[in-house]
Amino acid sequence: MTPGGPEDWVVVGRVVRPHGLGGEVSVEVLTDFPSRFDAGHDLFRVAPGGDLGKLTVESSRPHGERLLVRFAGVASSSEAEGLRGAELLVAPGDEPERPPGYFFHWELRGFAVVDTAGLPLGTAGDIVEAGGLPLLVVETPAGERDVPFRAPIFVSADAEERRVVLDPPEGLLD
Repeated sequence: MTPGGPEDWVVVGRVVRPHGLGGEVSVEVLTDFPSRFDAGHDLFRVAPGGDLGKLTVESSRPHGERLLVRFAGVASSSEAEGLRGAELLVAPGDEPERPPGYFFHWELRGFAVVDTAGLPLGTAGDIVEAGGLPLLVVETPAGERDVPFRAPIFVSADAEERRVVLDPPEGLLD
């Protein structure tokens, strides 16, 4: 297992609820790579006591905007109920191949946030979603601000320089 606590791991899904009587669970997918839920893949969850518990995917299938997933060793609705609300994790560094210039949202945490002139605006936090719109949480001197994470406000992210460039309208970060 990769060192580091669960806070260093990447959340790829969340168990919403059991589905049926046979141990399947409904999963909200929180990754651009739903193949992580293909049969045979290992995911992890934070178990009671803070340890990471391994879950091996036996099968998955689409169900509306979610996936129905069956994990090895989870054979009943009562066992599936024990997974309700669990965040499904993968180890840092266990990302699939990605195209050049592609980054994961979690990689932006701690990046400097600057405007198009290079002036500092704050520090990048998490990406959250509100009404279907991704928002970048920016820690500014005035406190946390949620900034729409799409053009024209979001301009670019540079992993080498650990910097996010924004072009916020006047007053957005006040």
